[in-house]
Amino acid sequence: MAGTGGARPGAGRPKKAFELDVRNIAIKAIEEYYGSIHNGFVTLLNSKEPTLIKFCWEHGVGKPTDMIQMNVEQDIKTFQVIQLPDNGRDNFIEPIEPIDETNEPIA
Repeated sequence: MAGTGGARPGAGRPKKAFELDVRNIAIKAIEEYYGSIHNGFVTLLNSKEPTLIKFCWEHGVGKPTDMIQMNVEQDIKTFQVIQLPDNGRDNFIEPIEPIDETNEPIA
């Protein structure tokens, strides 16, 4: 099953130009069928369908902010950190020399 990972062509969010093209097509279709965007929204609002009315309000006025009530009072559990003995496992790592910022740059 090797070779199934990695990026795939066409995956991910559509490009902004594609989204604008789809939007323009939708606007043209609404204007062609209803005469204008305004008439299209009025027709949706008069349909008595709650989901369509909600759609109109959210796109016209904006989606209201969601209020979330949270209780963040919790017991914080403490734990002990145990220092393991140095068994030489990090000896292959070279120490980094600190930068001496007191020297003036060489001109």
